[in-house]
This record gives sequence, C-alpha cells and structure tokens, in this order.
Amino acid sequence: MAVLTISRELGSGGRTAARKAAEALGYRFADKKLIGTILGEYGLIDFPEEYDAGRGVWEYFDPRAQELFGMLNRAVLAIAATDEVVILGRGCYALLGGYEDVLNARIKAPFPLRVARVAEREGISDPAAAAELVRQSDKARVSFVESSYGVKWNEADRFDLVLDTSKIDVETAASWLVEAVGLVEMSRPEGGPRVSGIEVDPTLAEAVEEAFAKNETF
Repeated sequence: MAVLTISRELGSGGRTAARKAAEALGYRFADKKLIGTILGEYGLIDFPEEYDAGRGVWEYFDPRAQELFGMLNRAVLAIAATDEVVILGRGCYALLGGYEDVLNARIKAPFPLRVARVAEREGISDPAAAAELVRQSDKARVSFVESSYGVKWNEADRFDLVLDTSKIDVETAASWLVEAVGLVEMSRPEGGPRVSGIEVDPTLAEAVEEAFAKNETF
C-alpha cells in the first residue's frame, strides 16, 4: 500500500504514464478534475482558473486565497489518506514529501520535443503557438509551486524518481513507476509519518469518496 504522486511537464507524457501506472497497480487515480470536484463541494470552483493563469494563490494575501489554498491542501491530504492512489499534479509532492509511503516522481522531456508533441496532439499548425502554450503551462506550474509551497520547481531532491521520456518511452516509464511503488510497498521504514496517520474530517472524507465515484473510469 502506497501513494504515488506524479509531477509532469506539459507534453512529457506524464499523464499517460500516471494513468497506465494506476491501472497496472489497481490504484485509484486523482487529477485536477477530481480535485476540482472535491473543491466544488465546498463552493471553491475558481482554483483551476487561478492555477492556469500562472499566478500563485499566495500572491493575493486575501481571505479567499487563503481559504482556497488551505482547502486544496486538505483535499490532497484526504485523497492521500485513502491510500493506493496515484495523484497527478497540483504540487502534491511538495505537500506529501515527508511521508514514508509516498513515492514522488517527476516526468519530463526536452522543451522542443514537448512542443512537437503538444502541436500534434492539439492539432496546432503554428510551431510558435505551440511553443507559447507549453511555455505558459511551464510558467503556471512553476509559479504555483514556488509561490505557494516555497520550493523550487526543478529541485531534483524533491523527487524519488525522475524520468525523461525523450530517452524512456511512456510505456517503460509507467512500468518503472509500478516497480518503484512495489518497492515502497514492501519497505517498512520506522520513524516517519505514513498516510494512514492523516486525520481527515468525515465530511471531507465523504466528499472524496463521492468524487472518486463520479470521476473513476476504470
């Protein structure tokens, strides 16, 4: 039993690798849609817009921003507490990095390759437009993580595993993630916190289960 978090760059194939790993492990899958469903139950429907705008919510220093970010963290912790789950994005590695049974992975690829992949996937014929889309996505991820959690986006020591899909295909990346999670499941380190010890408000726990029921596709 473990939790896998995956931080990825747009066009890296990280989402596909995360999905395939979850399927192979028999784990549930949590992404921005599921997290948005949970936050929506509490009337916090504007997080996706704030995140995608490339602004860290802490830049506003207002009660609404504080509430939004605090609830995001509570939701992520509640998802992690369910165990046997793959959590994609939203800076989860920064929040869950201290847990012994959490494996934090980063999926990356060189910028030109990511641009080419995004252009093909989105049907964008203008290379400059595709490059700008990837650049803005990178900016949003960096801004959110660095301004919200106070950690550098590219700090390698925040991750247990970093995979470059220009050298390792997505299928292999997914299989390596599965293997790494298996090793975490077998390990029994002493002294560190585990996700089973996360205390979750019963109402929030119910909202998490309802969100999984609405969003689960496998």
